[in-house]
Amino acid sequence: GTGPPARRARGRSCLEMAWSRGVGEESLRLPLTAHSAAAENCRRPMLKGLTLVASCAAVALTLAVGGLSLPRPRAALAPPRLGASVEQAGRGSLEGRVLVEASGGEQLLQSETKVPVVLFGMAGCPFTRAFIEGPISEMLATSMDIVDFELHPFGNCYYPTERCGGSADGLPFASYFKGYNSAVRQCFDEVCGKSAADRPSDCFTGPLVSQHGAADGMVTTAWACAKSMAGKAAAKYMPLVECTSRSFLSIVSPAAFGDVVGRCAESAGFDREELVACAMGAKGKALLDAEAMETPMHSGVPLALIDGEVLGDTHCVACGDGLLQKVCEGRKSRGCEDTPTCQGIFGKL
Repeated sequence: GTGPPARRARGRSCLEMAWSRGVGEESLRLPLTAHSAAAENCRRPMLKGLTLVASCAAVALTLAVGGLSLPRPRAALAPPRLGASVEQAGRGSLEGRVLVEASGGEQLLQSETKVPVVLFGMAGCPFTRAFIEGPISEMLATSMDIVDFELHPFGNCYYPTERCGGSADGLPFASYFKGYNSAVRQCFDEVCGKSAADRPSDCFTGPLVSQHGAADGMVTTAWACAKSMAGKAAAKYMPLVECTSRSFLSIVSPAAFGDVVGRCAESAGFDREELVACAMGAKGKALLDAEAMETPMHSGVPLALIDGEVLGDTHCVACGDGLLQKVCEGRKSRGCEDTPTCQGIFGKL
């Protein structure tokens, strides 16, 4: 809702979430007035002169105003909507990334108003590539300023383990791997992925099994390298991801891999030799393994989370259940004014 009762309820849920995230008993005391450019467009609860511009999914604060500590709520938050692994993955890129502009030059914590969009997938999957080349590309081109986007490149890959089994024997370079086993992959996600509580020691010791051949794993690793080299800034690494996605089917040999990834690296502003070396070496494997540990259990890819909710339609960017529709709804739920793109999505233009 948009009325005062809804805003008050949202404010309470922000405070409850602060306690649920393990904030200590001592509250932060803020004897100042905060201001942010975001406050000009987004409505938030007002706490005696402190305008809190916050997304409840990212708040990890306990506020005290005028020297009075706010009491710890007794009620716990509702359980995650999609299970702990997926819900945590959805908010991971936002949590803790907060900034406040305050009088006197002091820095405080304040959550961003951007809508978190998280994508899980791999380079060889034609559906993931179509989603990246279509809806994701259009979202980043038209609405980069209102989303916090992160790609986790690993998707349906897995490593053989003693517990789950699996083998990379007979893995082709540029064709679908007939020995690929989805049951093994789901077992791997459970014992080695995001939801794993105690990963076996052999989670990442075997050869990588890629659903669409060795090229799939190699380009997916290049994506992980680009993401790391870009400091996880989507605006910097996604041009390489899109470039290699569009040329993926031409990567039919190791030489073609070097040519395509090198060309895409240069066009995206990366050092060609550094990126290719990363993708082919130990650093790239370590980065890919880290992405595997961020991948939740899933039935298939692309898996996209908008505000922690699974996106149902990964084909149409502006349909009722499409990517931009859900992003604009997320922005609206934060009390933010519609962007021109969102006005068009909502039929206001």
